[in-house]
Amino acid sequence: MELRPDKFKLIAGDLSLDLVNTASGWQRTASGCIPADDSLADVGDLVSWAVKANVIGEKAARRLVKNAETNDAGASSLRRARKARAAIYGLSVAVATGETPLSGDIEHLEKERRRALEGQRMEYSDGRFELKQRREAEPLDAVLDAVVFAAVELFTSDRAKRIRICGGEPCGWLFVDDSRGRNRHWCDMRDCGNLAKVRRFRKKASKGDGRDP
Repeated sequence: MELRPDKFKLIAGDLSLDLVNTASGWQRTASGCIPADDSLADVGDLVSWAVKANVIGEKAARRLVKNAETNDAGASSLRRARKARAAIYGLSVAVATGETPLSGDIEHLEKERRRALEGQRMEYSDGRFELKQRREAEPLDAVLDAVVFAAVELFTSDRAKRIRICGGEPCGWLFVDDSRGRNRHWCDMRDCGNLAKVRRFRKKASKGDGRDP
């Protein structure tokens, strides 16, 4: 199992939405959201994403990958990540489209919020207070707790009103529109933005070819 952080791209402007963007082709169902394509194929991918997102360093990441090869604790964290990701996606799309969020998504994020709080303890050291992960917690729990706290902060702030869905076809990635004019349409102008320009140009050109001289 190798680290491959370059596999992932961070464009959302928010840690929790960057995790959501590790999957695509989402379908909303009555019981929740399910992706068609998932970049988190194994624990190594989850750890690699955490490195890319600067949640953990490479030294700690290598230890996590090595431990995942000898026990199944990482598999549990991966399942947790996928479930939290689906709930965050469902809530984000509901906010972005003005729909009513599914109660199951709200309840799941709230359950994760309580779990994340229970996983921390306040300590005093070297003249300052710090929040630290409980020793008995799984190593990847700190990563997922950070994602959960980021999601809660996003949804309970004014920035929630700026959650957008990329207009590229068939992208659907999520991001927070922090642009000055609040007019960002694409996850990345170099990808979906340029592709949209090419499509418009070709469409315009094809219409022009059909005109009489």
